[in-house]
Amino acid sequence: MRVVVIGAGYVGLATSVGLCLRGHAVPVVERDRQRRDALRDHTLTLSEPGISDALREVGPKLRTVAHLSDVHPNPQIVFLAVGTPSDAEGHVDLTDLRQAVRTASAQCYGALVVIRSTVPPGTTGDFANEFPELRFAHVPEFLREGHALADFLSPVRIVLGVSDGDSAALLSQLFAPFKRPILKMDTASAEITKIASNTLLASRVALIDELSRVASEAGADIQRIRNAVGMDPRIGAHYLNPSLGFGGSCLPKDVAGLSAWATGRGLHLPVVDALCVSNDTHADWVLKQIPSHATNVAVWGLAFKTGTADTRNSPAIALIVKLCGRGQRVDVYDPMVPDAAPLPTGATRAESPVASLINADYLVIVNACVANSYTDPILTTLQQADAVLNLTRPPST
Repeated sequence: MRVVVIGAGYVGLATSVGLCLRGHAVPVVERDRQRRDALRDHTLTLSEPGISDALREVGPKLRTVAHLSDVHPNPQIVFLAVGTPSDAEGHVDLTDLRQAVRTASAQCYGALVVIRSTVPPGTTGDFANEFPELRFAHVPEFLREGHALADFLSPVRIVLGVSDGDSAALLSQLFAPFKRPILKMDTASAEITKIASNTLLASRVALIDELSRVASEAGADIQRIRNAVGMDPRIGAHYLNPSLGFGGSCLPKDVAGLSAWATGRGLHLPVVDALCVSNDTHADWVLKQIPSHATNVAVWGLAFKTGTADTRNSPAIALIVKLCGRGQRVDVYDPMVPDAAPLPTGATRAESPVASLINADYLVIVNACVANSYTDPILTTLQQADAVLNLTRPPST
């Protein structure tokens, strides 16, 4: 099947590599030269387990190009996996996506354009009206950073947002080898399915973080509480791990985007509106647990969650900014985040866990991998002095 993927970020890369592993030859259009060069060398500019090995396995089946005009003519399916960031008010910016659609319109007449990017409800239908020379579908991704390729190859379900039988048949044929449930629906329902999933996940993180504050105030054990609550089959144990809050490129953006979309249509969604507010207050609560007289604070973790190098919307960074803002020195250690990643003003990067602890009066643990694999007399001393705040949650979340 003639398939093209536009965009080589987490979603586009997992999609293209995964399709290659299923036997397809997939050109990937990526305008960023550094990403293109890295992929040609079978390396990555992002941290995503399994993809580097998979790139070597698929070899020439995956070809990286700068322009859509550089790929074979008349592709059957064009996957769009480009960024859809939020503006300051939470509205989704469709500039890059619209440009990708225009490019497909000019060069891929009659192709099925499949939007993988998360978009506001109605976006796919709007594009279909604006570009009648193309067919459109929305196939949302449910990929976790740190597990993107595995999630693509073994999805819980595959959602196909389609508006005609031919598109449904073509996509069903493409995804049939995955042997997973395929759910067909209209494009708006598919768009909202992704947004709804992320909103519900964000609500669980926000709620368990609030309950952890209640437990702390009452002198209760939040881990015992979450274990007991999670045994209820109506609730389950996933996304019930107290943390520093949700972050990354998906949950904050999708919750804010849904809130902004609803507000623009006169819909009042008080629970959704409260999620980001709740998430932001948790960093303030954590700050109050750290003594203001602790001159030097070590923070283990910079990425938005364990198991990734992504610092977008990282609650760890939000906390570090607050610590530096009240005059505390912060030494940060995160083995996955590249040295080139920017640090908040006033913070310094430590080369190792022990280096971060040498002058520390207090330690905040955000990265579970470091916390679970490191022991040192300095850490033991801090623990005995009740100068350690552990905010980790399992990396699978």
